[in-house]
Amino acid sequence: VFVSLPLIVFMSIPLVFIISSGQIDLSFASVFGMGAWAFAASVAAGLSPVIGLMAALLTGAACGIVNGLLVTKVGLSPLITTLGMNFLLRGIIHVGRAGYGISVAQLAGTPFYNVLVGRLGRLPIQMIWALLFTFIDKVINFFAFA
Repeated sequence: VFVSLPLIVFMSIPLVFIISSGQIDLSFASVFGMGAWAFAASVAAGLSPVIGLMAALLTGAACGIVNGLLVTKVGLSPLITTLGMNFLLRGIIHVGRAGYGISVAQLAGTPFYNVLVGRLGRLPIQMIWALLFTFIDKVINFFAFA
């Protein structure tokens, strides 16, 4: 539970903001997958995991900007826009990898691996990240700058 639950936390908390504003985002899982693909492809190409992390974040941000511009500037429905982005990104990933995954096994034993999927005592580090993410979410929602 402590290994799989953080993934749900990272994907669901940001979606709460969208749904509570009366909108919908059907592309969030594919954007998450596209970011993961950008990270894995960068690391598999021999780049630093930090560069891979930046590639993942930039990929997710670019997808979000495209969705946002299509909704706000072009005037498309958020439902249709994000559904289309969902299928587009899933297609890009599937065709780009011919249905095969990318292994990042070369990260095993590195400090970066330990930060992402290591353990702190008996507790998986992913759970620590999820708790930190949830705490930051609560702080952002509590103060007026959010």
